[in-house]
Amino acid sequence: MGGARSITGWGVLDKIIGSPPRAILFYGEAGIGKTNMLLWIAKRVCRENRPCIYISTEGSLYQGIVARRPEDYEHVLFGETRDLYGLLETIIRGVYPVDPCAVFVDSINAPFREASGSEESIPLFGLILALLRRKTDEGRAYLFASAQVRGLTELEPRGEGEEVVASGMSILEYWFDVIVFLGVEEGLRYARIVKPEGLEAETYFVIEDGGVEWLESL
Repeated sequence: MGGARSITGWGVLDKIIGSPPRAILFYGEAGIGKTNMLLWIAKRVCRENRPCIYISTEGSLYQGIVARRPEDYEHVLFGETRDLYGLLETIIRGVYPVDPCAVFVDSINAPFREASGSEESIPLFGLILALLRRKTDEGRAYLFASAQVRGLTELEPRGEGEEVVASGMSILEYWFDVIVFLGVEEGLRYARIVKPEGLEAETYFVIEDGGVEWLESL
């Protein structure tokens, strides 16, 4: 996966991701298209000689998408887990022996949210991210992940201009090279690169049966 190759289909993001491999995080509210985004990238980068590993921490949501075009994912190895210890075991037993070209985790912080009240949750989450990031630092695998955002404290719509923040973002920011926010504006989905800072790159996209279509101009 060299720098000239289109990984996501969005030229600006592909140029940032480039080569060697990097760690890329997508975050946004429920239903914005995070799972679709990861699966779209997976079917573009996974190859027979070096497959990808896709880990879901949110149950079988991905299965409905994959079932529409299963031939697109013949080089993707899927797994599911629910908690931090299960995610750690999946990485140790499932990722390292395979030596994949890319690892996908959807979503990376869901188990952390569930265990955030426990003493060991922060160091355990850090260990998981360190193990995932090691493959990237060795130049062996891209890391793509999605992240859930913190819910509102009151049962009312989010206020205009109110910031959407991923759970555990202070930890995630340390481990991910590129962070992309997925949001909606006037009924249209958009992607905004928030890390690296100062880039100010943004574009609209739609979710089609075949995957993601980028609308770089409207």
